[in-house]
Amino acid sequence: MKIGKRINQIRTDQRLSLEELAKRSGVSRSMLSEIERDTKSPTLRTLSQLAVGLGVSIAELLGESSDQFISVNRKADRSVGEGAGTGMKYEALAPGWRSEGLGIILITLPRGQSTGALARHPLNTREHIYVISGNVTVRIDDEEHALGAGDAVSFLAAVSHELIVGDSDCQLLVTVKGPRPELVTVSTHT
Repeated sequence: MKIGKRINQIRTDQRLSLEELAKRSGVSRSMLSEIERDTKSPTLRTLSQLAVGLGVSIAELLGESSDQFISVNRKADRSVGEGAGTGMKYEALAPGWRSEGLGIILITLPRGQSTGALARHPLNTREHIYVISGNVTVRIDDEEHALGAGDAVSFLAAVSHELIVGDSDCQLLVTVKGPRPELVTVSTHT
């Protein structure tokens, strides 16, 4: 199921209008409509905002279920989100683990791109970024850390953070651990 259809299904199951979800999430009604019709792909930030507005995890928005003891997640079946204008692609790799306080996401960013300031996570949430390939500068609260393949950084994610890709495409494995890592607030890009 496409992500827009999944968001629409969750919204209608909760009997929320587009206006109500827009108010809860901070995403405009027109943007919500385009996302639900799959004419626009939500950015990771927008996906986070929608998860908060709907009271679900990003994993649930991507169609993952946590009610199975064993879950096989095939690459061909995973939902892939794309960041509008950045070329960023992201995939949730661990079905249902968000509800247990752990999110595992594969992010691919093209060279020279930036995520912009990413949403702050709730207190006591940790984020771990491992560079699979390429190079990236991770800006955490105005402190920059240049990382290459095999490098990693961990931090308390209640601060502003941004990923800035160097001169080659970059693939990252991001792990988020916390009480409810899908519940984030929106930070502004400064």
